[in-house]
Formats: sequence, structure tokens, C-alpha cells
Amino acid sequence: MTPIVAPPPSPLNTAVLFLVFNRPDTTAQVFEAIRQARPPRLYVAADGARAGRDGEAERVAKVRDIATAVDWSCDVKTLFREQNLGCKLAVSSAITWFFEQEEQGIILEDDCLPHPDFFRFCDVLLERYAEDERVSVITGDNFQRGRRRGDASYYFSKYNHVWGWASWRRAWRLYDGNLSFWLEWKTSADWRERTPDAVERRYWEVIFDRMARGEIDTWDYPWTASVWYRGGLTATPNVNLVTNIGFGEDATHTRGALRRHVLPRQALGTIAHPTNVARDGQADDFVFRHHFTSRLSRASRSVRSVFAAIRGGKGSPCHASEVNLTWCAEDLATYLARFSYGHGLDIQALWAEMDRVWRALGLDNRKPLAEQRIDDFYAHPVWVLNGLFSESDPESLAHRQAIADYLGDTWAERPDLRIADFGGGSGTLARQIADRIPGGVRIEIIEPFPAEFFQRRLAGHEEIVFRESFSPDGYDVVIAQDVLEHVEKPIELALRCIAATRVGGMVLFANCFHPFIACHLPSTFYLRHTFRYVIDSLALVYVGCVPGASHVQIFRKVGEVDRSGVNRRARIARALGPLLNLAGRLLALLKSWVRKAGTQP
Repeated sequence: MTPIVAPPPSPLNTAVLFLVFNRPDTTAQVFEAIRQARPPRLYVAADGARAGRDGEAERVAKVRDIATAVDWSCDVKTLFREQNLGCKLAVSSAITWFFEQEEQGIILEDDCLPHPDFFRFCDVLLERYAEDERVSVITGDNFQRGRRRGDASYYFSKYNHVWGWASWRRAWRLYDGNLSFWLEWKTSADWRERTPDAVERRYWEVIFDRMARGEIDTWDYPWTASVWYRGGLTATPNVNLVTNIGFGEDATHTRGALRRHVLPRQALGTIAHPTNVARDGQADDFVFRHHFTSRLSRASRSVRSVFAAIRGGKGSPCHASEVNLTWCAEDLATYLARFSYGHGLDIQALWAEMDRVWRALGLDNRKPLAEQRIDDFYAHPVWVLNGLFSESDPESLAHRQAIADYLGDTWAERPDLRIADFGGGSGTLARQIADRIPGGVRIEIIEPFPAEFFQRRLAGHEEIVFRESFSPDGYDVVIAQDVLEHVEKPIELALRCIAATRVGGMVLFANCFHPFIACHLPSTFYLRHTFRYVIDSLALVYVGCVPGASHVQIFRKVGEVDRSGVNRRARIARALGPLLNLAGRLLALLKSWVRKAGTQP
């Protein structure tokens, strides 16, 4: 390696393209970093405000004022759009505009806050590799989590991270936003050689397929594909030089991203160059496993036990052979790729994929489930992904924590407290309850087909056990969360939960009798507004809802169950339920109309 003893002269020698939109707070922070670097030429590009977004035009105007408030010797050029072009076209056209006027340059978005050393790093490497067509990109991002790659200040990767980067006109001219080369390249030996790992290959194929079909409005995936197609490398620092400060409700590109991908900035120090220009395969493997598919990485450590045990019946595609385990891992990678825009899962996209699998398996929720292979759905990897989502989604975890807190506040003083979590699956709620009520509590997860993987994960919790059915000894609390909408006879299952509860104990029901997803059975929807009416006849008194989880209803058992009135009330509920559902929809539409009318000038 060859060290550079002194940094290049200050101010910065290289032009900067600053991509902004509608976020004054982050724009101001990034602009201050640019101001400290004092580039000789500053290009500012901004997309237009979106129609129908209250206050966005004002924020866009404020951002443009911030981004052009130059107080140093600098040539400023602007590309301010009047109409909103969207993420893909607005950014890619701005970069093209930039490189039409500059041979090389640095690109920063309004939420990518660089360390001062980032500018020096780009300045030096832009000159060093200006004529080396093996190198296409210089990035300021490092996702190695403290792992150094080689003994130089940077290494070469295939991943062209774009949270602060630099490039040359010669590289950007190869950008193909429509991926016109993809369908042919996808079937080539060159593509397979560049992605020898089957899981990684499947992951990127799904993304590039979606880009080629125009399903994702972004520019960075086509840029990655274009760089890979030409065999380009990215110079990557051995420390992280840029941090993303753009997470929040007003984010357009990182709203769903995982915050653990955001790392603090560090100083680079004296730059030492690597001896060879060659890709670091180990570093790239680490980035794929721990950055792009970190959810899959956690699952794959126990993939054999998960897929061998999770509700797999005869004929399940996930029995524990090497071939089928590989298939399952690849399939999970496919699903992760479908939802990887912003590197997070979106519940609507997840539900859409679950519905697609439901239909692909030939299931029809309008027909009796006993005549269908419903187990195939619950053995499919998409159901595993659903479980992984519920375990990591902040809203799902918050709802479970609200239940745990309520039980802790209500039952903490009760000795030998017994709780049953019907359909508790992975045990997430059970663990949260155990943490909230330490000592003296026994939690039984009622699962007819408990996954061996989940059982082993709870091995350290002696207070939590799996059972196939309710204990005849009864429970102080029975919880049925997101269960009744999945069964054809929900009242029969509710009766079992109530019968297992001791007199004086509580039953908690969290139901979703809505057609959000195909595995929510239409035969249960009549209970959307009538569930309490039917349940009140079963020796229960309605207490209220769990604070912080208003969809969780609390009932106290005051006597033994008398089934004499159940059938009568159920018949009435079946007759009135659809009418009440229709009335509810009409009322919601009316409220929406009133709100819109109230906002009209």
C-alpha cells in the first residue's frame, strides 16, 4: 500500500451535486457540511412539490433557499423542477445534468451527512482512478460493523452504496434506468458467475425483475445493475464516512429502512491505498448477509429446525432435506427482495404476497377448509416471513407489550399465576409477559403443532411451556390474539378459551374480523360488530380494552358457561352482522366525506 502523507489542498477541488426535496431540517445539516468543505462549484437539484400534499410547496421553497445560501467563492447552478418527477427520474436526470457539465464529482442527498474526511477521500480517489475503468464508484458508506478489510484505508466492493458517493462521467454514461440489458443478462453465464450464491442471486433477480417491469420508483437499483453489468468496482472506506439522518414520517426513500443500518461517522485519517484493484468477496458476502438481508441471516442460522418443524404436514415443501432447505432459504430471499425497498418490510406488501401464495396453493376461503390443504399455507416460507415480521415490527411489539404491562399491573401480586396464550406461535408475547411479571408466573403456549425451533429458543424460560391443548386445571388468564378470524367456527373456539378460564379470571380477545387478507375467513366477519353481544351470554362481563392496544377486549369470567343462549345469539348475530358491517362502511365513508368537505376553501 502507498500512504498519502498530506491531505490535498483546501478548499475542495471537486464539484458537488446536492440533491434536495422537502426537508429543511436535514437539508440544513448537510448543507453546513458542504459549506465547511467549500467546493468550487455547487450544483443544486430539487424535484417539484407533489400535488395534494399540504404545506409541501412551502417546505420545498424553504429547502431551495437553504441549499443555495452560499457564502464562499463558489459557482452555483440549479435545476429546480416545477412538477414532481418522482424519485427515479428526478434523481437520475439531475445526475445526468451534473455529469453533462463535470467530468467527475461528488453526489450528496439531503439526508446523507458526511464526515469532513469524506470530501478529501473522494477528492483524492477521483483523481487517482480517473482513467481506471475498473473503478466506477467511490462510496462513503461502510457496513462492515467494525471489521477492517485489508491493511489500506479502503477496499473494493461490488456494492455501490449511495448514501454519499462520487463518480465520473465515463461511469454514469453507462447508467440504464430501464434495465434494457437485464432479461438477456439474467439468463447468461456471466450473471451466474457474478452471483454464485443461489440465495443472493434469487434476491437480486426479484429486485431487478421488478425494476424492469417499472414496479419500483427508484434510481439506485438500476445504477447497481448497470455497474455490475459492466463489471465496475466501488472504492469503499474502511470506516463509515456518511450517516443517514433521514429517518422519519416525511422520508420518501428511507421511511421503512432499518435504523440499525445507520452507523456513526468516523475519521479516516491518512489515506493509504491498496496495492491491487480487486473485489473483496468476504466483505461483499458480509454486506449481503448483514445489511441487505439481515432478517434472513437471523432466520437462516436455524433454518433446518424452522423449516423442518414449523407446521409442516405430509407433502409440505419444507421438509428437512438439503435440497428443500435450500429452496426455502431461496424463497425467503425472494420475499425479502420483494419488500427490500428501503430495506424494511411493508405490511401491505407482505399481505399481498401472502394472498398470492394462498391463491397459488389453490385455497379458497369461501369453501370449507376441511376439504382443502390448508396446512400447505402454514408450512410455506411466506408464513415464516409473516412471523419474522410480527416479531420485529414496532407496532406489533408495542401491542404485545401493552398486554404484558396490563397483566403486570393487574395480576403481579397473584401467587402462582397461570396464563394460557392460545396460538402463541413463536412465544414473543409469552416472553414479554414473563419479563413483566418475574417470578411466580407460569405461561402455557397452546399450540397443537409447536415448532421445535421456537421451543428451543424458549429453553431458558422455565416459566414458559408449550402444550397441545388446555390444561384441565384451568387458568387465571387466557389470551386469544389474532386467532378467531382464522378458524371456521370462532365461537366454538371462544367457548374453549372461556371454559379453560377459572371463575374470577380474565379472557383477552384480540380479533380482526376484516377482509384484510385471504386467510381471514369470511365466515367470521359477521362478528365484527357482534362479538361482544354473543360473548356476553357466556358468563362473561366486559371490562374494557387494554390501554395502548384498543383492539384487545378484556372480559372477566363471573360464572360457569351456560350454552343455552349461545346458539340463539349467534343466529341473531349472523343475521345482523352483515347489515352492521355495511352500516359501518357507510358511516366511515360519510365521515371521510365530511372531513374532505371541511378542508375545502
